[in-house]
Amino acid sequence: MRTAEGWDTETVNQLFDRFRKMENLYFDTSPDYWPTFNGSDALMTDPGSFLVEFLLLDRPICLLESKDGIGLSQEVAGFTAFEAGATGQEIAAFLDLVEQGKDEKSAARQNARQQYFGSSDGLVAQRIVDEMVHGISDRPYTIARVKENEKHEAAFRYWKQAKTTFLAPEEYYAKQEVLLKQLLERLQPAGFALDAGCGNGRFTEVFARFFEFVEGFDPGEELIKQARANAQDNGISNIEYRIDSLETPSLMSTYDLVSCMGVLSGVIDNERFLQITHWLRAACKPDGLLLLKDSLSVGSAQSIEADGYVAVYRNISDYLAAFRAAGFSLEEEIVIAPTNDKGLTNRLFVLQAVASRVGA
Repeated sequence: MRTAEGWDTETVNQLFDRFRKMENLYFDTSPDYWPTFNGSDALMTDPGSFLVEFLLLDRPICLLESKDGIGLSQEVAGFTAFEAGATGQEIAAFLDLVEQGKDEKSAARQNARQQYFGSSDGLVAQRIVDEMVHGISDRPYTIARVKENEKHEAAFRYWKQAKTTFLAPEEYYAKQEVLLKQLLERLQPAGFALDAGCGNGRFTEVFARFFEFVEGFDPGEELIKQARANAQDNGISNIEYRIDSLETPSLMSTYDLVSCMGVLSGVIDNERFLQITHWLRAACKPDGLLLLKDSLSVGSAQSIEADGYVAVYRNISDYLAAFRAAGFSLEEEIVIAPTNDKGLTNRLFVLQAVASRVGA
């Protein structure tokens, strides 16, 4: 909405504020909309994927469409499963039908569901999986499976239960904040950003000064509470926070910039680490930027365990090689803390997503 003609961040926020104040309206911003679907008696929507997805629930659907709209795809245009909602009168009539419990399009919806999904037994996905398994069962392929790693799980639990995101002295984070501001002022980015592992939102708020809209997520419920409270106290309205993790991330969109600072040393399991590098690539738009900040080793990888905190400091060359393999190029490297007597260094990296070369 923020990029549509006539809309900007302020007007969108005003609209959302109106929604939140309405007592008879539930405003759902979660990435998983199916719980809301399941709790609904009917759906009103414009042309889009919701039309056919909601068919699976066999409940009334009103198609909101104006004469200047984009229209339906050829595959869906032939369906007679939707009530018309091109005028206020038609919308009011649809709401009356729902309130009265009348459903004149049930048979048409079932027919449309059969045509579109091929089956109404709810096992379509399972049959696809069965076909895939059958197709590769006799072939010498190796299916990678992530092994459970006790230290990895301990590291995840630490951050999920964390009450603070800061482990080093304040001057370290102050220096990082200054360097980040200087970097962004030089890059002059724009558009949409994601802060993966945002903690209490300290650096997310820095991104909010340069981007139209920023999403931030963290597995720690307490940290997300702090981040939301900080944004409200500071009058920042272009950040959306959610509880999520790089363990099982939900990709909301693709972004002009993705930040993952001080997070990956807590990903102990190397298979999961490699999976995350590819997820971060998928989160970036073509030519999008990835900001990384981690403590790394100039020699062999080092592990640390202290008071529940578990981390691994990977070899810096291996670390960067993993991101190159995932589809990034290293554009800039900034030293935050120089190499100490243990062979550890802390650095900020700017990487850029590169176009995949099919067949190369």
